[in-house]
Amino acid sequence: MKYKILGIEFGIKHLSQLKSSLVFQYADIEVNFSNSFLDIAEIIYMERINLIILSDFRGREKTSVYIRMLRTVFHDVKIIILTNEKKIGTSNKVYYQQKGADDYLFYDEYEILKDKIKEEYQLLLKSNEDNNWRFSTNKIIRLLKDHYFLHDNIGEKLSSLTGYSLSTIYHCVKADTGKTLGQWITEMRIKGAKELLITSNYPINYVAYKVGYKSPQGIIKAFKKEMNQTPKKFRFLNQKI
Repeated sequence: MKYKILGIEFGIKHLSQLKSSLVFQYADIEVNFSNSFLDIAEIIYMERINLIILSDFRGREKTSVYIRMLRTVFHDVKIIILTNEKKIGTSNKVYYQQKGADDYLFYDEYEILKDKIKEEYQLLLKSNEDNNWRFSTNKIIRLLKDHYFLHDNIGEKLSSLTGYSLSTIYHCVKADTGKTLGQWITEMRIKGAKELLITSNYPINYVAYKVGYKSPQGIIKAFKKEMNQTPKKFRFLNQKI
């Protein structure tokens, strides 16, 4: 996903500087330019814009109207106002922020502007990365619910089903859930075992096999660690048949 910047009535000289430094350095940053609001309708309605840089040369009142117009279309876009005023007064900055702008800078504060853009770009990358991890993790956990009872190579099975490497799966699950893949497997196996122990008279060794343990010792060890009791005691206390 590209980080898209729209400059409106933003000086060509400054725009060229921005493009030459940012676009060259970051392939996923795209800088667009509009001479006026009359020319931006297609961009606004067809493109996902992340940052708008707007000149205030038309004055406070007109600029505030433009900010309000932009906010009706882009609820989460960042808006930076650039000014040619000789001195940035606190009242102006507060005024524009109250109207919906995120920042207010001199035209000549080019390095500050560039740093702010880089910061916003990095935040977008982090957000996208987080969203991708969450999507991947949800997919893995859903598949794990259907395969936790396998006796061998669960990780390899998940890898073949998702196309993710084993290291990606392990990292993904731990980073997003705080639990390892092994902890998730144990949790699901115990949950499945509890249901069978409560609703059936299957022997413990059969229950163990059904939920993925190769021997009764595996399920007994897991129950003692997670629930401080054996499967037999759990069944005695909770069985409903």
